[in-house]
Amino acid sequence: MREITLGTLQNGIVTDLFDEELRKVMDNIADENTVPDATRKIKIVLAIKPDKTRSIATTKVTVTSELPAVRPMDGMCFLAHGEGGRLTACEDDYRQKELEDGEGNTIYQLPRAKEN
Repeated sequence: MREITLGTLQNGIVTDLFDEELRKVMDNIADENTVPDATRKIKIVLAIKPDKTRSIATTKVTVTSELPAVRPMDGMCFLAHGEGGRLTACEDDYRQKELEDGEGNTIYQLPRAKEN
């Protein structure tokens, strides 16, 4: 029998799980939709539960990461009363040149894109 170390615990599972979480951290850092300088964390928890005789113990390893969420994105939508007077929302579409009310009057016009 050999004494347990972090590298040998459960046949090296801690190292494997750490590598997986580190990959998630690196992918999150590379994601331009996240805050670049936010702190990322990897947490390793080892739970050891001995039996009543104190001669046997079970071990449970958990490796998790705390990653910043994707940054919130700003947008705009238009609110209008649709069928039956029910309020509806329409997504802003940069290709849409203008919006008209039910009578054909222009109520909003987006600037025209410059031609290349």
